[in-house]
Amino acid sequence: MSTIGETTTATVTVDATTTTPTTAAETSTDTSGTSPTTTMGTTGSTGTCANPCENPKVLEGSFNVDPQSTQDFGCVTEINGDLAFFSSGWIREQFSTLKRVNGVLSFNLVACDLSFLSCLEFVDSLVITYPDDCFVDLSGLESLTTIASVLRITDADGMTSLSGLDSVLNGPTSLELVRNAKLASFGNFVLPSAMDSVILTALPEIADLSLLQGIETVQSLVVSDLPKITTFNDLGKLVEAGRFELGPCSEDSPALGLISLVDLTGLSALTHVGTLSIAGNPSLMALSGAPLLTQMDTVVIVGNAALSDESIAEFLAQNANANADVCFGDIGACKCP
Repeated sequence: MSTIGETTTATVTVDATTTTPTTAAETSTDTSGTSPTTTMGTTGSTGTCANPCENPKVLEGSFNVDPQSTQDFGCVTEINGDLAFFSSGWIREQFSTLKRVNGVLSFNLVACDLSFLSCLEFVDSLVITYPDDCFVDLSGLESLTTIASVLRITDADGMTSLSGLDSVLNGPTSLELVRNAKLASFGNFVLPSAMDSVILTALPEIADLSLLQGIETVQSLVVSDLPKITTFNDLGKLVEAGRFELGPCSEDSPALGLISLVDLTGLSALTHVGTLSIAGNPSLMALSGAPLLTQMDTVVIVGNAALSDESIAEFLAQNANANADVCFGDIGACKCP
């Protein structure tokens, strides 16, 4: 019989890059009404979805997993809380039946693959921060169909691809990919048509925006420091953005936007942007490419060395909003929105 005792828990906030441990008593629910018999394996990944347990369990609460963890995860199919993995050395086979994490699933300095989660189908949010260099993609998550809220991958020095997320058909509503130096491919992962927030920044090897190809509306879209991006052709379905930030606006230092972008080609369906900020794009020579963009509420265009005042004036003439708040010039000339 499994004994569930006092267990370390983690409250994981998706707006942070770390977890804050607390202590609470965790409880488990044996969905068959009897306690499961669990056979422990050895450290390592299974790579396949385990056979269903005779007595599956549901755990209530949030958990940290590290070599000192005492919680028995054998035969657990669902966790109503957050699940945070730290370092390595824990028994991976315990998680081979896990199907749902109704909270934040996060990884901090874990080992090289996720095949021990090959049964996983649903997470509320997925957060990967500072993984080991050998963590090159998301292989092992091929059964995952839903990321309900947030997908965040930051400072993943070894990650080269989002391969493994190809089966995700539901969500996320927010995406953040930041400072992933080797990330070169999104695989077949495509975001849904309506998004709350998308942040893509400091991705030097990304040469296309294919994961954005299905987006039609987004509340906030931030793209910056993507040196290989030359066009917005993958954003051909985008109609409306609450905020569109093309390069970070900075009032006191040079911004680093998209250094290879020459115009806005590809934004052919875009009609309305609440706040448009275009900053720090040294090769940008024209603002053509968004002929239907006639509704802009706030426009800030600063620090684009090759962009003439005439080109800016021509672009602003498209705007049918006579009360728009408009500012352009050098870095520091305008208050960033």
